[in-house]
Amino acid sequence: MGKVITVWGSPGSGKSMFSCILAKALTRDKRKAIIINAEISVPMLPVWLPEQIIQTNASVGQVLSSVEIDTTLVASHVTVLKSYPFIGLMGYSAGENPLSYPEVKYAMVTKNDVDLENNTISVNHNLIYRMIDGKAGFHITTPKTASGTRTIPILYPQVAEQLRTLIEVMDILYPEDLVMNGYHGFLFRNREGYFLSAHNINRAIQRISIAYNAEEMDQAELEDREPELLPHFSVHNLRHTFCTRLCESTNDIKFIQQVMGHADFSTTMDIYTHITQENMEEKVATIKGNLVLM
Repeated sequence: MGKVITVWGSPGSGKSMFSCILAKALTRDKRKAIIINAEISVPMLPVWLPEQIIQTNASVGQVLSSVEIDTTLVASHVTVLKSYPFIGLMGYSAGENPLSYPEVKYAMVTKNDVDLENNTISVNHNLIYRMIDGKAGFHITTPKTASGTRTIPILYPQVAEQLRTLIEVMDILYPEDLVMNGYHGFLFRNREGYFLSAHNINRAIQRISIAYNAEEMDQAELEDREPELLPHFSVHNLRHTFCTRLCESTNDIKFIQQVMGHADFSTTMDIYTHITQENMEEKVATIKGNLVLM
């Protein structure tokens, strides 16, 4: 099990130098160590490694601003020191700092946003995770564009019923309300009753996928067949899949744009065009198989 050692101090106090010495000591027996520099005052990667070529996609900012963070993403952004192959380094690229990357946003639904009589959900605020005054935490913001504020339909009665049940369960589990910037009644909360982030959901998806795939592999072996495994996917993939299915179900582009909250009409058109092109290729393949020319 990996361990985390935090080094802190005033600017210029020698934190970076101490981290290097500590990492060198920890890797004497060929154990691996990663030095992570994610604060605004620490040296950038070219300062750490002036004689080593840094890949353009190596910045730690790309990891921290990602909707989904997993071991594969982290590993792809670690720069290994040539002279010390058991030491990896993560930091910002030249000219970057934590403010160089967009805020990670989540649409957080409250009880007041859910209208079960009209089967709609109002999207009118975002939960963001960002650093303010040197402290990272959750904050509430409103959408920056008019298209971001929208009312979306609840298309299936099963979803409405699940939301009704969720509201009842939240009232029982968390009688003490969670309030931030005047907003309250948040429906999606973690086991401690705090905000549920996309990362929490992705971890749950991963656990479910691993359990399912393990059971499927055992069942496939018993039945002497190839297993049908779930691919790796994230909560963002679910949004994209929903948009895809919506494009397959209707050609009302304005409706799709409103539901998805796309600020740019071309974003919706790009997805719709891609889907219709795929459908056309499938239809052509079907016609070629059924059409007999004399």
